[in-house]
Amino acid sequence: MKEYKVEPDATRTTTGCISLLSFILGAGFCDLAMTPGSPSWAADAMIWCLIVFFVTFLLWRLMRMQDDNI
Repeated sequence: MKEYKVEPDATRTTTGCISLLSFILGAGFCDLAMTPGSPSWAADAMIWCLIVFFVTFLLWRLMRMQDDNI
């Protein structure tokens, strides 16, 4: 039986951190955009954070699936 050595993957870690950070920022911008009298850029920032979150989350999941299929 062959042993597999697990090594940290900086790319996967960075992608996961970007995804998590964009989700948290998007939630903050969403809260700001829903308050009365909020600045107009808050909704745009929320949408951009949502896009970045979904793209990086998809990339992170694809990297995880690739690791599972060794």
